[in-house]
Amino acid sequence: MQYALEDYAYFSVHFWKAQLPLLLVFALAGIGIVAVHLIRNRMERNNPEYKIYSRECVGIYPNTLHQKTTSKFLMIRWLCLFAGTFLWTYAGKLIHQGQLWNAIAIPVFGCPFNLDQVVEVPCYYLSHLPYLFSRYGEDFPVLNLIYALTFLGTLLLCFLFLGRILCGFLCPAGLLQDLMDKLRRALHIRPIVVTDRINRFLQPIKWVWIVLFLGFIFTGGDFCNICPLKVFTTAQGGFWTNLYLGGFFAAVILVGSFFIKRFWCIICPMGYLMGLFKRFNLFKLKKDCTACTECGACYDACPMRIKSIYTEREKENVQTVDCMMCGECIHKCPEDKALSMTFCGKTIYQSSRKTFMSKFSEKEEG
Repeated sequence: MQYALEDYAYFSVHFWKAQLPLLLVFALAGIGIVAVHLIRNRMERNNPEYKIYSRECVGIYPNTLHQKTTSKFLMIRWLCLFAGTFLWTYAGKLIHQGQLWNAIAIPVFGCPFNLDQVVEVPCYYLSHLPYLFSRYGEDFPVLNLIYALTFLGTLLLCFLFLGRILCGFLCPAGLLQDLMDKLRRALHIRPIVVTDRINRFLQPIKWVWIVLFLGFIFTGGDFCNICPLKVFTTAQGGFWTNLYLGGFFAAVILVGSFFIKRFWCIICPMGYLMGLFKRFNLFKLKKDCTACTECGACYDACPMRIKSIYTEREKENVQTVDCMMCGECIHKCPEDKALSMTFCGKTIYQSSRKTFMSKFSEKEEG
């Protein structure tokens, strides 16, 4: 897809026109959020017991799950999310004049749909394998091979050594979902808590996405037409994109993320594929089962609804294929060193009773 040089300028007419599909998606999402909110309120009036699905916390420490406590680790995660979103959305345009940068293949999350990214997401090329091996045209077979091998090699390294920590710390879609959750809190609207029953309902949806993604790889279809994230990366970067069915799914993802934290991450096919390499990841989630008091705070805090972290009573390594290493379970754990995150075997973040109890001291002082 080619653009005139002036189309790469920010705040140009072309740039603002490219925001129209994104604005439409947000408008549809807003209508959906209002509709869900009204329907849920009506259901609660008809059946008060339905409110159980809107409780913030079901653990042993009620009304404390979302109170604020200081955490440098979580602050760093937010900074990384903003930095990653900026890099993979705008860096390609900012340094577009340097064509050498345009050829770097470090597959992470920057959607290369417009072919101007510095770092490029693996899902595009995995669903467009012929293009991966013919990026520079038929006249440059050596360059094509070098590019493909570089891409696949760096992809393997990212999956092996980093895994789903990319979801928790660097994914632009993750930042968008976290901001939707912040918006819900600011509006004082209760969430939809993912109970075991709802989680069992969401799991087949995840497998449908995985089957579709892998199916497009082998059938030659275009996964981008149904991808709910393409509209965000292209519009934010100032490029026009057709919505197709993906625009509708994008609105659904926004509505879901408003009521359910990290809704897309629960069903994301790429996240699951990265999680398969958890055994080799440099970052690990550890548990001291002797320090665990079975309070359930980690399960309540986990946006991915991973119950095994709470129920495990023997194994030290509790990282699962769905864990995105966000650190929320560690932050909300009330026991010293019961949960911890390690990097190359060294602890970089661990649960602290002092941190947990600080919310109560702040309340008493107030």
